[in-house]
Amino acid sequence: MQIAPKNIWILEHQVSVLRKNDAIDEAIEVQREIIQYYPNKKPQLVYLYLQKNDIATAKKLMQELENTKSLTPRLRNIKKQLSQREAAFEIKESKKKTTPNTSIENLFNTYKSFEYLEELLLKLDTDNDPKLGTYSEQGLALFPAQPLVYLMQGRALNKSSNYAKAIEILLGGIDFIIDNNALERSFYEELLKSYQGIGNEDKAKIYKAKLKR
Repeated sequence: MQIAPKNIWILEHQVSVLRKNDAIDEAIEVQREIIQYYPNKKPQLVYLYLQKNDIATAKKLMQELENTKSLTPRLRNIKKQLSQREAAFEIKESKKKTTPNTSIENLFNTYKSFEYLEELLLKLDTDNDPKLGTYSEQGLALFPAQPLVYLMQGRALNKSSNYAKAIEILLGGIDFIIDNNALERSFYEELLKSYQGIGNEDKAKIYKAKLKR
């Protein structure tokens, strides 16, 4: 017995509201209820676990989808990105030990939480601090499903005129954005700078057009 279409719409709307309010655990419960009757809705559950930063569960679900040939192109790309970041984790962890000079740096270096990293990256970006590149690179290894980290790494690379690498990072991170138009626009702005930096005006025009929408 399936849930009536009207009820499915209500439940999906409930998931959307919960997700936007960062009530991810509750959203996951509702989405799991949905996929009991509609297994083809499992990809949405993956995005919820990614938003929760539960990478292990997200990867397990993506493998299940891949085994049943149900993995979407976007999730296939995300799965690849996560595997690449995990493979590089040990190398990145062994790099640099920046001496902290602010309390937020101390907190992040001690606890390695995304909450502290987010605050630190935003501060470094506002202060135009060159350590933005160092900490955003470390963040990619620790939190490979958080789009903000890719944005900040791309921005740091643009500032150092490493436009080709910035494009690679930004395109790798944009797939992790879930219902966040402001963040998506920030990616477009950085990609515009990157393509202008390498002289690819055709690609630059694409992102100019996206920003005008």
